[in-house]
Order: sequence, then C-alpha cells, then structure tokens
Amino acid sequence: MIDLYEKDLPELKPQFPNLTHPDSLRAVCKQGTKLEAPYKGYDTATEGSEWIIKCAKNTTDQPLWVLVWGGLEDLAQALHDAPEIEKNIKVYWIGGPNKKWSINAYSYIVKNHPNLWIIEANSTYRGWFMDTESPKELKGKSYYNNYIQGRGALGKNFKNHYEGEIKMGDTPSLAYLMNGDPNNPMGESWGGSFTPIKHSSRTIFEGNSSKKDTVAAYAELEWRFIGPDLPIPQDSTCFTLEISNQTWPGYYLGNGIYGVRYSSKNRKPQLFHQKCHTRIGCPTRSVC
Repeated sequence: MIDLYEKDLPELKPQFPNLTHPDSLRAVCKQGTKLEAPYKGYDTATEGSEWIIKCAKNTTDQPLWVLVWGGLEDLAQALHDAPEIEKNIKVYWIGGPNKKWSINAYSYIVKNHPNLWIIEANSTYRGWFMDTESPKELKGKSYYNNYIQGRGALGKNFKNHYEGEIKMGDTPSLAYLMNGDPNNPMGESWGGSFTPIKHSSRTIFEGNSSKKDTVAAYAELEWRFIGPDLPIPQDSTCFTLEISNQTWPGYYLGNGIYGVRYSSKNRKPQLFHQKCHTRIGCPTRSVC
C-alpha cells in the first residue's frame, strides 16, 4: 500500500505539500504475525510485537495507544514477552468477528492481564458503515463509482482489492482519539460510548453444549472433551469444530483432555459438529 501511495505522491504533493514521505511510513511499519495464536494464546515474537514493546517503554507522560483492527496476537505476544508494559498502554480494539479468529489471544490477555485498559468495541463500529441510513449515492456499493472512479494507483487498487465497496469498520478506533476525552470511555466521542464490563463472559462446557444452554453475544466459549491420553505435545492441533460453515482448530490440552474456543457475534442459535482427523504424530480419531 505504501508503494501505491508513492506512485500517487507526485500528483498529490502540489495540493498537499506536507504529506509524509513513503520512507518515513516504511520506517514505522512492522510485520506482525500472519497466523492465529495457538491455544496458549501466544507463540513467537514478531517485528510487530517487539515494536509495541519498544514504543511502550519509551519515556513519556502519555500512554501508548494501541489501536487494533484485527487479531490481538501481536498485543498478546508483547504482553507475554514484556508484561510490565501493561501499565503503559491503552487499547482500543475493533472486536466483533475479529474476536472469533483471535479468541485464543483474547483468552490469554483477559486471564493474565485483567487490569489492562482496553475498549472492546464489538458492534459500535457498524455505525460507520455507509449502508441503510446513507443517501443512495453515498452507500457502500455506489460510493466508489460516484467519487473514486479508479483515480490513481490507490484508487485502482481499491477496486481490485476491495471490489470498490466502502465498508470500513476500523475508523472509530482513530476517531476515538480525535474527539472527546479518550480517558473517559463512558463519555461521548466519535469512537463511541462504552460501559465497564464487571463480569466474565467466559463459559466452559464440559462436553457438548445443548439447546438449553444460553450465552451472551461475543462471549468467550470453550468446549472441553475427554479422550485418549496421547503422547503428543500440548497445544497440538488435532481436531476441528465446524460452526456455520467455518472451521476452528481444536487442541490437545494434555492428560486426555481436548479443547476448542469460539466467540459468536450472533444471538441466534448455531449448529456445530466435531471433525476428528489424523495428523502425523496425532492419531486422534477416537477423541470423538
């Protein structure tokens, strides 16, 4: 994306002479993990997690704001490798569906860093979508053709990469710091107004859940099953859970116990079933 921005820069400079140089952007962009965290919630350090630690340790009177637009893996890794930074950072996280993919990292953070200052925005971001309440020419599917029209390298890429649909839900994390008092999540701001969570949303099912079981939307769910006590490493992925045509990895927790986590953004019931499969060194078909 920075390379595309660099191509457009000569056209932009006459109107906006103070735009940041591409090399300045490259200097502060770091690669994070590309994979979800395993069951334990962290894995190995990345450029991204190490950059969070370095910036959090800078001497300043201001907290380091960590704005997360996807998974929490690099944040969880940073907190694991340098737990002392917890007091130096404040987090605004666009959760919702991201919580599903990042449930292991989330579980690690809430268990090991319960005092972390964090806003968990699971649905507020939807107020930024240009869909039902917007004028027709501003709606997500029509905005590109009306206003962007493939202008510049970035404009052309937006059509190829996002099919030209404006549906960006990460904006409120930035807007939260632009209007209102960011130290008061319960006040009014462009990023939303929030209330403190005074209870745990975690539910552990020992075995299968039933139609009678109820949980909150965006809750942290975990199913644990008893199976064979196998000589394989803990945290090994050895079965899958399929929910609404999406597949989630299940892990060996040791001592014949298997577990899988999930977070639902829907209030409606969801059907699921297990699939056991054979992996090299992990013959666990009998776990079901």
